[in-house]
Amino acid sequence: MKISIKTLLVILTTSCMTLLSSCKDDDKTAFNLHSDAENVAPYVRILLENATVDSSILSTAVITATVSAPENNVTSWSARVRIIGSSTTSPYVDIKTVTAFPSTFSLSVVEIAAALGVDIADIEPADIIEFSGVSIGLNNEEIGLENLAGDLSGQPEQNQAYGFSVIVFCAPVSSDFIGDWILDLADSYGDGWDGAFITATVDGVETRYTANGEGTLHTVTIPSGTTSLVWSYTSGAFEEEHTFTITDPTGIEYGLFDGGPGIPFCFF
Repeated sequence: MKISIKTLLVILTTSCMTLLSSCKDDDKTAFNLHSDAENVAPYVRILLENATVDSSILSTAVITATVSAPENNVTSWSARVRIIGSSTTSPYVDIKTVTAFPSTFSLSVVEIAAALGVDIADIEPADIIEFSGVSIGLNNEEIGLENLAGDLSGQPEQNQAYGFSVIVFCAPVSSDFIGDWILDLADSYGDGWDGAFITATVDGVETRYTANGEGTLHTVTIPSGTTSLVWSYTSGAFEEEHTFTITDPTGIEYGLFDGGPGIPFCFF
């Protein structure tokens, strides 16, 4: 039995071409902004502290992020938010404006729900809290997701602040989770997971696992008496290289996962 569930994390971007195009060299250098001052786009990055929120504690859940302007040429960055659910999708509403960089801010799920006019009780596991950002430059240039080249908006290592999401988890899975779990982590480039990792949260205690070189096989023992287990994935750079499977103590394999959008899963 195979179940395919992926995790989202939405990361940022810099440009190395005049019109927000970009490049990646053979030794995996990250994108850089154009060096000519007159051609530098008013680009904003965002680093999310959490790409998921726990559906069991939505009343206290908080999304925290840091936005930065690499070239100090941005006057403001504004974000809108909506919720994409299994039964309905809300319209976007304005939720945050930042005028100083770098800047760290937090938004509670209660605050987001109130802005959208949504009852927090109607937010369910697998719902997506989706953000859309716009930055304004010193010369009133405006940058949004529609201005980004595909390799900027589509590669997580670019940390773009113009279209990103937070996933509501967890999706409960019925299983006997006591015993040995096998994490089979692979990297197609052969240089490890570039900052990505899997977290096993056992009765609230987190342990992280990552891949080195072409891949790593981890055996994770969940002791008798454990009452909850949550597996989640946190993205790093060069997500297109990362794949993994998780096999439970009964031999059921989950995956193949590729680090893309989706939800973590948990056992109670």
